[in-house]
Parts: sequence; C-alpha cells; structure tokens
Amino acid sequence: MIVKRNKLPFRELFSETIKVNNEIYLKKSGYSFFAKFLRRFKRYRDSSNRFINFDIYWKNSLAGYLQVYEESLEEVNLMWAAVNEKYQGNKIFEQVLLFLFKFFAELGYKEVTLEVPGNAPAAKHIYQKLGFKELEYLGDDQLFEGLTKMKKKL
Repeated sequence: MIVKRNKLPFRELFSETIKVNNEIYLKKSGYSFFAKFLRRFKRYRDSSNRFINFDIYWKNSLAGYLQVYEESLEEVNLMWAAVNEKYQGNKIFEQVLLFLFKFFAELGYKEVTLEVPGNAPAAKHIYQKLGFKELEYLGDDQLFEGLTKMKKKL
C-alpha cells in the first residue's frame, strides 16, 4: 500500500478503511472532541488537513481510536490514542503502530513523536518496547500527572 505523497494533504494519503491484518482495521472517523476543541484555535483550524482520526476495529468491534497529526514533512505526531479496556492486552495497539510506522516510513517521514501521560505507565512501557526514546519531561499537571515527550526514528 505505497502512496506517493506528492502534494496531497495528509488526510488524503489514507484510504477510508485500512486493513492492518486479518483481524484489525482502521477506519477514518470524524473529528474527535479533542480535535473539535483545537479547531477553535486558528493555528489548528488552518492545519485541519494535517489531522486524521481513526477508529480501530478488531474483529468488527470498535476497540479504540487514534488521532495523528502531521507536524512537518518529516514528523508525524500521535496526538491521542486509546484502546477500550475490554481489548487491552491483545496487542491490538502495538500491531496498529507497527503497521503505521512502516506506512509512514514508506511515505518518507523520518520520525514519530508523542506525549505520554504520567498516569499511563503501561502505555509508556509499550512505546519504549516499540523503540521510542524519552526526549523531555513537559511538566506536571493535574489531569495527566505530567507528560513526557518521546520520539521514534523510522
């Protein structure tokens, strides 16, 4: 599934449904609450073609969602990700990420970044296992118990 970037907006690089494997697929979805909130700000509204939201399906059941943002022609940021508790431990999210890493590399992106909450040590462990390295601690807050910026080279 190699797609030429040319001058297509980021959102247009992805088909409506992407098969990850026999059990998992991604389906483009509308703007999440978070994206709708960000669209209030001009910077994000002007770059809305650089956001894409996916619903993650496993065996035809909605298992989670993922939001990615094209930071630049070399960097993609995983802005928001969640897997329903019922599906955690099935390695669904890891398989989705491995698929996306390959896809992003084929498109010419050089790195993937994310911010992992302090109150999600299991997520941080998964990211580290997949090759993400800590860049910096972004400070304390009450909602996420601090965020750590991480990066993976593709």
